[in-house]
Amino acid sequence: MHWTVSVPCSSIGSLPNAMMNNTAPPSAGLHQRPRLASTHYQWGFPLHGNEHWLDSFTNYFTSVDVQILPNYEDDRPTTYDFTSAHMNGLSGAQAAMRARELLVLFNGVMFVRDGLNFNPFSIGEGYDLWSHSPARVDYVRAVPVPMFPDDVEYLRYFRHSERTLDPTSKQLFLARSDRYLRVIFRTLGREGISFVSLSKVKDTIAAHLQLSGKKATRAELAALGGMTANDVENFDWTANNFDVAGEDARHGLNAKFKPSARLKALTLEEAAKVMFPIIRGFVRERVDETFDQQWAAVQIDNVEGVDPPIPLPE
Repeated sequence: MHWTVSVPCSSIGSLPNAMMNNTAPPSAGLHQRPRLASTHYQWGFPLHGNEHWLDSFTNYFTSVDVQILPNYEDDRPTTYDFTSAHMNGLSGAQAAMRARELLVLFNGVMFVRDGLNFNPFSIGEGYDLWSHSPARVDYVRAVPVPMFPDDVEYLRYFRHSERTLDPTSKQLFLARSDRYLRVIFRTLGREGISFVSLSKVKDTIAAHLQLSGKKATRAELAALGGMTANDVENFDWTANNFDVAGEDARHGLNAKFKPSARLKALTLEEAAKVMFPIIRGFVRERVDETFDQQWAAVQIDNVEGVDPPIPLPE
């Protein structure tokens, strides 16, 4: 389901840049006022990987942060573009930077959902969805951009009774403001699944438990995913020791390492089976605790009952 503005094809070529974008960057004063989120997309980046299930996925994917647009052709397989309203108004090079940052986040969320079964996406060269001209890549002169716009917290969305965000979209939305979720998703999205990345995620979860007044014991971590303290200890022992996990270990050779007849060396597949239930339990807990309030805070009533227009320059 996509919320886009319909514009006659004959008029697209004559639209001024400010109409195609989110208008010029707001001044410092305007930053203090809520900004209506755009409902159109300017830049698209061909998405590669996992195409066989994207058709069903896009039928319920309702994210307000990233979107996957199908391109249907009668004589060839469907292709997909990765896009986001957060890229509107950027140059092609800057849009490509933000697209890669958002893709890391998206891949991380999907890793949490599917674990080792997920094959991360990559993107191709971007293009303007309105004019179809390729994105101009000039990384030397382009100013780097963060994953989200600086004023992302000021974005507002019209309240629709039928609009609900699916679980994946809820997690992407919370990554705007939840530092712990953002670190988890981007760690997995950037590094994939390894003993090192899973250990970093475990540290992040433990940090939040400690912030919440808990001791972040192995038992407390294990309880998030229905595992046991011994499962987590096996993971720690394997992940931290070169003599157990080899070059995939979190640390190098350690003269103080001692073999153990009590602990079990885990394969990466076994380690994932220990850690992903814990990760999902933590993510689910954060979503249950914070999403409703965060989502309600960015919605406003649409008294006229119409979709917002493409912004005009002020």
